[in-house]
Amino acid sequence: MIGFDVPEKLKDLRKNLLFKQHIFTGEAKPNTIRLLPSLALRKKDADEFLEAIGEEIQELTSTVHK
Repeated sequence: MIGFDVPEKLKDLRKNLLFKQHIFTGEAKPNTIRLLPSLALRKKDADEFLEAIGEEIQELTSTVHK
């Protein structure tokens, strides 16, 4: 299992990953995202996740500054 905390300004990251990117993640607490990748995880899958999370972080940080 992999878990990481996100700052308060990214509190909607988990919701955005689910509803916009169709990526399901777990939650340990409101600002902690948990991942339980399959043992059959391919590099392509990891790359797609990193791209999606980058897009959502970019969107959330750009709307905070508007």
